[in-house]
Amino acid sequence: SGRPPRSRPRPRSGAMAPFVPVRPKAAEDESAACGATAAPAAPAAPGGPALMAALSETFKERVLNTSLRAVQGVYDNKWNRLQDDSYVEAGPSFDDDFEKVKAMLLGGKPCAVLVRSNGADVRTEDGAAPVAIDDHQCVGVLVKWIPEDTKSRENMTLAGAFHAIKAACPTLHLKEINLDKLDEFTLDLLKQAISEVAKSTKPRTALMKKIHDHAQTRAAAKQEK
Repeated sequence: SGRPPRSRPRPRSGAMAPFVPVRPKAAEDESAACGATAAPAAPAAPGGPALMAALSETFKERVLNTSLRAVQGVYDNKWNRLQDDSYVEAGPSFDDDFEKVKAMLLGGKPCAVLVRSNGADVRTEDGAAPVAIDDHQCVGVLVKWIPEDTKSRENMTLAGAFHAIKAACPTLHLKEINLDKLDEFTLDLLKQAISEVAKSTKPRTALMKKIHDHAQTRAAAKQEK
């Protein structure tokens, strides 16, 4: 065409975050656009925009991927769904991964970040004893990041994120945290939320273990006869 190639703008000095979360290729999400997992319709606010009621297939796959520490989703206005934007792979230390998770919020755009509890050393309120967390419980925290200067419409659409994830991934045990100031997001806050959801799921987990053990005992008894 004779036109010179457009040069990419250079990043301003000091603007780059210390950690850049992994972002999926655009083609991945486009290929799953028509296959989004729909959840039962979330209740809409009177006179307000429709709440998000679907997840992109790629976002759901990453939520269920136990090798990932966190998955970031942003609102896709075209499909009225939560679309994956970036993710962080789980490292050997939950505490060390926290700064990587926090870096996902540095862009300043509203988002929902699901953080898995795998490997977290969570203690009781007095710090005396660890809270038992079974990784098979699928315990996590949904951090809903709505900066103070965000328009109310964007706030309302993300209000359906928790409902959509729970409906599409019923095995997940989640606690929701709402943030509008970045300095409010601390490692202690995240661990406190994990502790609350882990303790709330413990009775159900204990019951399922009893049922499982009883079934195994009966099966063994039948084999001996």
